[in-house]
Amino acid sequence: AAAEARARLDHLRMRSRTDPRSNLGAELAEAIEVAASLEATGNDANLARALVATGTYRFMLGRAAEGDEDFRRAAELARNVGIGVVEREALNARLRPVAWGPMPAVEGIAFCESLLQNEHANVADRAHALQVVAMLQTMTGDAEGARASAARAWALIEEYGLMLQRGTYAMDVGWAFLVSDDLESAERELRKGHETLVAVGDTGARCTLDALLAATLHRMGAYDEAAAFTEESRAVASEDDLDAQPRWRAAQALVDSALGHHAVAEKLAREAVALVESIDLLPLKATVSDSAGIVLAAAGKRDEGVTMVERAIAFHEQKGDVVSAARSRATLAELSPRPS
Repeated sequence: AAAEARARLDHLRMRSRTDPRSNLGAELAEAIEVAASLEATGNDANLARALVATGTYRFMLGRAAEGDEDFRRAAELARNVGIGVVEREALNARLRPVAWGPMPAVEGIAFCESLLQNEHANVADRAHALQVVAMLQTMTGDAEGARASAARAWALIEEYGLMLQRGTYAMDVGWAFLVSDDLESAERELRKGHETLVAVGDTGARCTLDALLAATLHRMGAYDEAAAFTEESRAVASEDDLDAQPRWRAAQALVDSALGHHAVAEKLAREAVALVESIDLLPLKATVSDSAGIVLAAAGKRDEGVTMVERAIAFHEQKGDVVSAARSRATLAELSPRPS
């Protein structure tokens, strides 16, 4: 029974990473079923592995705080039975909701630093923690520290040949460069990540990465290529992936708005806003709100645009992203009417 449970979990993980037709909600339900079957067995090591799976699916469905609770419980179970490798896996998994969920950036940096000191952390864990630290340091305005953390992470990835991790590195560090307005570096990292994920056949991370690359290219004025990457994201994203689905819509809405296609842009922006309404991925909610504000204002709906940018500022502040909050305030000043 234990072997069958682990095989089912491995199959679920592989399917969600490589099959765009996968349904994350159905896979979460199956992972919950596996976890429930293990609850009564007393096999806490395998139950911990199942909780890592349920947490991962909850996160991918935009429920980062719920996913983090599963990861916390998995780490505790593994620690209690002395299975360091499973504890390590659970702590590593926590890095995704720490980066993209509701945990404030300063608290996230502290968690990453504790993971870096964990006796069970391996090279991949340390590289992952460092790239997330780079993200969070960027949010707090520590651009120099972020670059140093990113460089340390990349050195480990290169030295130990961590091929698949190049994809998540590109997402985290590419996003950090985008936030800090280093568009050329953002484009470079995201393109490298795209090429890596295409080569290994990963679609689960690539759909988000391609949408980030589209947003970067839009900022650079490369509208045709940006649209090509929103299509890449759309084509490989699971229908219920509540990271990629709103993200590519927000990026494409900005492209359409820049080209004067305001009706299409508004439709996409409103769809993106609706998709993120129930999730707690704060940087994504802020991105979608910022984009919608710009699109709605350009479509002649300035008051709605102002409201959306104000929402974005609130999400940035909740996350502790002072850099993005400052940019949103600058956008707000441009949208707000000037006194006559």
